[in-house]
Amino acid sequence: MGDYGSQINESSLLLFNVLSRTEVIEKELWLERTEELKMMAIRHSLYPMGPLVMTMEQIPEDESKTRFTFYLPLNGKYHPDPEDGCSFLPALTLEHTLSVRHHEEGKPFSASYEEMECYAREHHLSVKKPVYHVMIPVYGDYFAEIHMPVG
Repeated sequence: MGDYGSQINESSLLLFNVLSRTEVIEKELWLERTEELKMMAIRHSLYPMGPLVMTMEQIPEDESKTRFTFYLPLNGKYHPDPEDGCSFLPALTLEHTLSVRHHEEGKPFSASYEEMECYAREHHLSVKKPVYHVMIPVYGDYFAEIHMPVG
């Protein structure tokens, strides 16, 4: 069995009353966009009930852009406005994932993905996409807990 620099766990990811938005932006704008999402919820008299979760997909035809889907659990049901580009999910349920805390500065997400994929192969699990990143605020910075769906 492999020696993984990060602790990989079998886990799940469950979110309720989820405000969701997908957009193609420059990668460094992700934090600004998440703040806008939180403000949308607040304008609808709702507030976040957990950390932001996001998926990322590189845009092949434009290396400077990334397709982000943001998921924000709320304290109640959000009624989307057609102009805000958001949708509402009663729940986001990933029943079986591999998870790892990605907190080493300078270590790319791809290194954690590779470790998780190797773990999945060794344990006869099939990997599913996309990969979800739970963004945990810590002292003004963010750590990511990565959840890779498996079956």
